[in-house]
Amino acid sequence: MIESVDTGGPGAAAGLARGDVIQEVNRQAIRSAADLSAAIEKNGGGKPVLLLINRRGTANYVTVRPR
Repeated sequence: MIESVDTGGPGAAAGLARGDVIQEVNRQAIRSAADLSAAIEKNGGGKPVLLLINRRGTANYVTVRPR
C-alpha cells in the first residue's frame, strides 16, 4: 500500500495516491515491499514502469516515468 506520494515526483505525475495498493509491476505480481523493490530494480533505472494499482476496489494500469 502506498503510504505517501511526493507531490512533485513521478508517482504524483502518474496519478498515484496515498492508499493505492500496488498489485503488479510490469505484469509481475507484488506481494510484499521486497517484491516491489526487486521488480523496480529488475526494471533498471530511468525506464518507465507499468503498475497495476487497486484504488478502493477498482484496478487500473498506470505508467510511472522516472525523471
